[in-house]
Amino acid sequence: MRLLHHSLSKGICAIGLALLSQAPLSQAATVKVFLLGGQSNMDGRAESSGLPTELQSPQDDVLFYYGSTLTTLRPGSGTDFGPEVTFGRTIADALPSETFGLIKYAVGGTSLDADWDPATGSTYTAFRNTVTNGLAAITGAGHTYEIVGMLWTQGERDAITGRTAAQYEADLDEFVADVRTRYGADLPFFLSQLSSGQTAINSTGLAAIRAAQESYAASDPLAWMIETDGMTLKTDNLHFDAAGQIDLGEAFGQAYIASVPEPGALLLCGMGGLWVLFLRRR
Repeated sequence: MRLLHHSLSKGICAIGLALLSQAPLSQAATVKVFLLGGQSNMDGRAESSGLPTELQSPQDDVLFYYGSTLTTLRPGSGTDFGPEVTFGRTIADALPSETFGLIKYAVGGTSLDADWDPATGSTYTAFRNTVTNGLAAITGAGHTYEIVGMLWTQGERDAITGRTAAQYEADLDEFVADVRTRYGADLPFFLSQLSSGQTAINSTGLAAIRAAQESYAASDPLAWMIETDGMTLKTDNLHFDAAGQIDLGEAFGQAYIASVPEPGALLLCGMGGLWVLFLRRR
């Protein structure tokens, strides 16, 4: 397991947004594709008005497939947003020579036990159909693609319904194995842990799923777990607010950046005339 604290992204390249920009996707490219799945905190329940102004508008250098449309990076859930906005922005700014695309399908209130079950889950079936359609849209736009990772934010429903740590870990192991069978045997899997602040969930269920997520990530050398305890929540004590979603997306982005296998790669950050080089640690 590699564990990422949400503050890492701010310490490394929070200023990259204003400094690094890329040309719009106006010609054919090989797109590095991420799959995004889960329940409401992946779909996003944070108001887009809480984003920095420049992120409320489309970002023309990152492709985004959500619903049934291939667009460019923007808040994905109508007037709300999830982690996709700052995730896409973080990786595109840090790796400007790459072209990225995000395919997202998430449904609030869905369980890993039933809805995302590889054999019978209707939500997982819809997710796979969305991925198929999203990849077709990318190639239809003249690009080629490589699926390079999956982001997963889920677990609240299973905590509420009383799944034990052992049950959820077994479900997660089965789910990730099926994802890798379909989208790449060595596909990196980035999951966010439920937050200790999600007190709308009963404490026993919350503790069980948090433990299962940590145990699974520790057992999978291609898994990266994001710790979310410091990320702020809405007053419902269940869903991340705008600041929390901004942090979540940035943390997912830094997890991917840390996983990129070029040793000794450098991130270039700066403000005004002051420039600093950071060694990317593996």
